[in-house]
Parts: sequence; structure tokens; C-alpha cells
Amino acid sequence: MKLLFLTPPMGNWVRWGSKHIACNPLHAQLAAFVREKKAAEVAVLDCRALELSEQEMVERVKEESPDAVFLGTRLITDGGAKPIVRTLETAVTLKEAIPSLITITGGLGISAMPKELLALSPQLDYVLIGEAEPTLIELLEELKKDPVQRRAVFNVTEADPTKGQDAGKQETYAYMRALVEDARRVADGGLPLRFASAKRGLEESEAAELGVLVPDDLYAGISEERGKYSLVRRSGMRTFTTDKLTFTVPVATAMAIIPTVAEEGAYVENAPATVAKTVTLLKKGSLVTVSEESLEDIPVLQQWLTSEAGKALALAENKVLYDLLASIDGVEIATTKVILDSEVMTAYFALAQEYRDRAVFIMNDATLAFLRAMLIATPRAYGGIGWNDLAMGDTPGERFLGKPVFTNANWTSIQTTTQDDLKVIDFVDLGETVAWADRRGLSIFVDPYTVRASAGQVQFLPSARFAGVVLRTTALSGIDGHE
Repeated sequence: MKLLFLTPPMGNWVRWGSKHIACNPLHAQLAAFVREKKAAEVAVLDCRALELSEQEMVERVKEESPDAVFLGTRLITDGGAKPIVRTLETAVTLKEAIPSLITITGGLGISAMPKELLALSPQLDYVLIGEAEPTLIELLEELKKDPVQRRAVFNVTEADPTKGQDAGKQETYAYMRALVEDARRVADGGLPLRFASAKRGLEESEAAELGVLVPDDLYAGISEERGKYSLVRRSGMRTFTTDKLTFTVPVATAMAIIPTVAEEGAYVENAPATVAKTVTLLKKGSLVTVSEESLEDIPVLQQWLTSEAGKALALAENKVLYDLLASIDGVEIATTKVILDSEVMTAYFALAQEYRDRAVFIMNDATLAFLRAMLIATPRAYGGIGWNDLAMGDTPGERFLGKPVFTNANWTSIQTTTQDDLKVIDFVDLGETVAWADRRGLSIFVDPYTVRASAGQVQFLPSARFAGVVLRTTALSGIDGHE
């Protein structure tokens, strides 16, 4: 690999006189760094100092026969904005004369508007933003590879956009940068640092999980996205947070009657009957695939990963909740794929009033559409408490029989079910039916094994632990499918 540092023909500041032959300081610094790292053979051509014309420049470049050429200056020391204009013009000239030549640029002015310059000059192959030394070395190493194996985009900036912001934002940015570095190692065929000493990368111990949690600021963002899709969060269901792998909650099976205590008399021991409900928190994770282009811009990657991780964990929560509620029987309907008014009322009043007051409906969207069509056909069967959307200013959402309705694809549609005892509608007081526990925090790793490097993709694995346990079946009613 041969890299030519090229200063094209150009003028200079008038006050400097008719001739300016001082060395290009950016070229001097970068060339010394490349030579020290033995990253490429270095050559230099300063057309301004040698007073070469553009045609002479092209001939000299052909004589040097480099694989790549670097154009750029520190701007202020080399004639104002003129070098930027000449860089773009020279890239066009060189690409016309030597189409295979790789063109690279960088410098103060270039870093200020890289996207605009790339749009103006598609003949520029690579733009280095900010401190260019480590990025240039990385780029040269990639260019030595077979073109098919080259990464599409490089992380070309070391600038931290969170400088001056609160500590949480800075911690999150540092965490995301570490993830990107791990992803780059994986793309190069290695292992991420977190698993470099492990024989089997993704099998960390349960005890180690709490040591690699995402920062609080990132966790808050993921939790917000998780709340948009999770039935557990959207329904306002009570959740408990723990640092342990198992969660135990006592449930009263029979409430004690509080006796009357005489003045200055002894208290009567009358403890309620209870049973302990214990559940092991499940480890849930889902691979999230990103293109290598997304690794270049850490803030954009953070936004995307926050959204996808939150959604993936929410969908996993919904499936766990569905499995818990599906284990409890509902009211059996009499006719296949048809719900009668009387069956809806039976399911509704199957709950005691203390549960019914706080209960919600959960069903498939198609079942919800079926119910709405049924109510349109026979509105008087439900009087004034049938279907109503909430008025503006109230909590958004739909209601049926005055109760909130949540829909989810895990619940089978009444129009498609052919299986007996498969519930299509749940009417449930979630707080009394299920206790939900979250393991504190969550983790994100780079997957070193299923990476699709040939497709320019890297996969992240967000994982968290959570589970639910059924407390009492009397706080849930519903409607089962009919065989």
C-alpha cells in the first residue's frame, strides 16, 4: 500500500508574497504517524512548492503510482478556503486521469462540512473527520484487504458530542463507544473484549450479569420504549424490582377476621393463612441486527438500539404474560367463532366486584373488531355501557363495558380459533392475578458468532431477566374458544 500526500497547485494569501513554500503541516504530521506505524509506504508531492501545473501534477502522480492519495490542509496556514476548493477540483481531475486511485481527504475545513463536500464531489472516496491519525491507520488497514471484505463505513471521528453535558449522557456515550469497538473487532473476525477470555462467548454467569449493566441514562431510554409496547407497562400492572435470581411473594389464601380486643386486654393471635409463591426470573434476549454503516454515528446508533432493544424486550414480556393468563380457564362459548351477548355478560360478572372494578380486557385486534361489529348490530343489548372511546383530555385508549381494552397478537382471534380451552378474551384484575418481577437493569453485548460480515452486518444482544407468577385465579375471567 502506497499513500501519496498531495498538495495541488494553488495560490496563497496576498500578504505572504508571490510564493509560499512552507510545508503542509497536516501532511507532515499524518505522514510521520503513518510511517511510524508502518501502515503504508509514504510519498509526498507539493505542487505549490515545486510550482507544477495541473497537467504536470497528473503526470507526477502517475509516476509515483500510489494506491491512494491524501488531500487536505489545516486551512488557516495554507490560504483560507482556497485549499477546500482545490481539493474538490483535484479529486475530479485525478479520478478522470486515474479512475482506480483512492482519494482521501481531511482537515479543519473538511471536518466542518463533510456531508456537503461529499455531495459536491462524489470523486472523494473517504473523508476523515476530526483527529485523523488513528482513523487513517484503520482505513489503510482496511484498504489492504480484498474489496469484498472491506467494511462499508468506518468510525471516522473520535469527537464526543456529550462533552459539557451531564455525567449520565457522557457515561452512556462511553458505553456505546465500547460497544462499537467490540462490533468492529467482531467485523474483523475477532471476539469482543468482554468475551476475549471466555471459551463460550455468550454464556456469562448469572452472578456476572449485574456487573455489565447498561448506564442509567441508556436504561431509562430503553425502558421508555419498552413501555410503549409492553402490556405489563401499559396496563399499569404492579411490578417489583429485585437483584436476586428468584422472587417470592406471600399470598393470603384466607383472610383472618379481626377480633375485638378488650380495653387493656391481650391481643389475639389470628394470622391469615398464606402461601409463598416463588418464581425464577427468566433470562430473555433477542438479537438486534445493525448495518456497519450505523456504527459510524454513535448518537444515531444509540437512538436506534434504544428503540429496538425496548421493543424486543416488550414483545418478550407480552409472551410471558400471555402464557401465564392462558393457564387460567375462561367461560366456554357455545358456538364456534361466535360470541353471544349472554356469554360476554357471564364473563363480565364472573369476577367479584372488588376485582371487576379494576379489571381490563385483553384480546386480539380481530376479536376487538368482532365485538364492535356485534355491538353495532345490537346496541340496546348493552344499554349505555357498551362501547365508548375516551373523550379528549382523558387517558387515550379504547373501552368496552367501561373497562380499558388492550390488544395483542399473542391472543388468538375469535374468528380463527378452533381449539377448545384456548382463551380469546381475558377480563382480568392484573394486580391481583399476577405478581411481576424485574431483575434490576439489563445488558447489551455484541454477538461474536452469528455476525454476517459478508453482508456488512453486526448483531447486538440486549438481555434482561423478568417473570410473573399467578397469585390467584379468582381475579380473572374470560372467554374460551369452542371446538
